Amino acid sequence: MQIPARRSRWISADPWLVTAVILIGIILRCSFLTHQSLWFDEIASIRMAQRSDLFRSDFHPPLYFSLLDVWILLFGTSEFAVRFLSALLGIISLLVVGITARGLLSRRGAAIAVLLTSCSFSHLWYSQEVRSYILLFLESAALLEIYRRWVLQPRSGRLTIALIGINTILIYTHYGAALLLFAQGCHSACVAFLQRSGLSDLKNHLSGYALVVLGITALSLPLLPLIITQSSHVARGNLWLPPPALVDVYLLLPRLLFYTPGVLGKTTILLVNVFVGIALLYPVLERRGFNQLHFFIVIPPVFALLLSFFGIQMFAPKVLITILPALIIACAQLLCRLPLKAVLVISLAYIIAQGQLIYRYYTTPQKEGWRTIGAFLGAHAVPGDGFYFTAPGTRLALDYYYPLRDEQIRHSIDERSDHSDKIWIIQALTPEPWTDTLANARHTGCTVFVQTRAAGVRVAGCRKGADDAA
Repeated sequence: MQIPARRSRWISADPWLVTAVILIGIILRCSFLTHQSLWFDEIASIRMAQRSDLFRSDFHPPLYFSLLDVWILLFGTSEFAVRFLSALLGIISLLVVGITARGLLSRRGAAIAVLLTSCSFSHLWYSQEVRSYILLFLESAALLEIYRRWVLQPRSGRLTIALIGINTILIYTHYGAALLLFAQGCHSACVAFLQRSGLSDLKNHLSGYALVVLGITALSLPLLPLIITQSSHVARGNLWLPPPALVDVYLLLPRLLFYTPGVLGKTTILLVNVFVGIALLYPVLERRGFNQLHFFIVIPPVFALLLSFFGIQMFAPKVLITILPALIIACAQLLCRLPLKAVLVISLAYIIAQGQLIYRYYTTPQKEGWRTIGAFLGAHAVPGDGFYFTAPGTRLALDYYYPLRDEQIRHSIDERSDHSDKIWIIQALTPEPWTDTLANARHTGCTVFVQTRAAGVRVAGCRKGADDAA
């Protein structure tokens, strides 16, 4: 079941090359950690790690938030501190990708895989975000190596325990990891069929995997009460979204590799899909059959798209970062077979495209500007002012940069305060036009005297009977 690493004419990668590309990844992930303001989901992660009631209304398991809670106790809640945890996980994942690619391919393949990961904007984004997705990537990369070894030795108790453990950790990190469990089940069924047909010499594979499933199920039972509690949030419709369009399916692979395919032209998007398609088909043509890598690449997104047609957001594209390690290794596998000149051209084009995305990330605000809004209010608001949020949940984000007391919160624009007639309108994460919000404020008798905006967040200061200075 191991992918053969056939030697080509160009020189195999030396250890220093792998070290160099990992160093590039470390520099990128530790640079400008605080350049972007924390956005709503990141601040929500911090609050959930601090065991707020928000956790039970969300739909994520507790492992990442427990890890973040310990990290916060040690290093605090500053922007740099909370993001450095993700950066550290991202750096470790580069090493794991290298180890996994070395086992599946070769030393040269490991160098290419680490290079693709180091320069990946998708990987960089999640390595500088206070969310569980980079941990999910790390665990998915480790799963590839553990599962590869287990497939070759399904009767090994040590590997069986390791496979149960890594799958359980994945489930405790994100429920979307069920996609990988589904892929493993499909692969195990395929191996069992080949074994029954005499086409495979692997023994006791299906019975061994049944033991793995039982172990994962037993260890995941403590999650059941939490899943039931959180499912009520799903039942209220808060985690449902429209089915994907055909263009979403077409852009799936470019989106995984480039986070946003906006930097690519129509022709380049087509070329990306063709290249990845060839990367998936190449071992089939060479070996006349699928291997475990294919099941981790093909089955999860197909299953995710099937579920997303029913509007289940937990299997949205972000969760498909679980297959990004396998996708990168598959591309590295194809590059290992190409001539050196072709590898250099393709790698250079990939690095240039990713570099454009990274440049935009470091020079243009990509996340909500809550830090700027907090500084603005710090300069203009006073403790007795009232605050009205067009989307109530956004108070959570502002509280990180400008803490509020409950008595300052107003449930409507025209609600009077006992201390001040001044009220600040905060609008973010809502489709309501800003002009309509201001018109509604004026309709209630408020006069706007100052307003500002910052990366998706708008603020207006209003009071009764003042001259309009907006």
